[in-house]
Amino acid sequence: MARIAEAAVRLNRSTVPAGKLYPFGGFVDIGPVAKAPALAIILWRMGPGAVFPPHDHDPVDVVTLCLEGSCRAHHFEIEGPRPPHESRERFTLRQTLDLHMTPGRCSSLTRTRDYIHTFQAGPQGVLALDINTSLPGKGSFSFLDIQTEAVDAGQRLFKGNWKAL
Repeated sequence: MARIAEAAVRLNRSTVPAGKLYPFGGFVDIGPVAKAPALAIILWRMGPGAVFPPHDHDPVDVVTLCLEGSCRAHHFEIEGPRPPHESRERFTLRQTLDLHMTPGRCSSLTRTRDYIHTFQAGPQGVLALDINTSLPGKGSFSFLDIQTEAVDAGQRLFKGNWKAL
């Protein structure tokens, strides 16, 4: 992931294909730029203040690169065993990253590190690029509902549960 992130931050915005973006969930316009068997490059845009809800990627590693505007990225990991997506039981999450992303800055996640993330667009909105590398295993994806108030602010612990969009 580090090498992908290193290459991503050197991208020239003018060389990134525009791609066709499609509305998704009422909060983001998203669309593929390129796809290969183990790689997908996805462009996404959110308007000012929009929130891309917390979600996981498994078994996908992702580098997100901010191209235009800004956003706040928050990453989390589940404390203890990962509940199945079908479960609606609450569990504990630890916030592992809080990053203000501007053009040229990136965040990354793997199936074992920082694997849940959420974004909130800045005042001018955000245009970003996700570089997804698919790993062996059954693919899954779910959104989460994470309480805004920490149950332990010092340890950055929150309660959350899987949810359908």
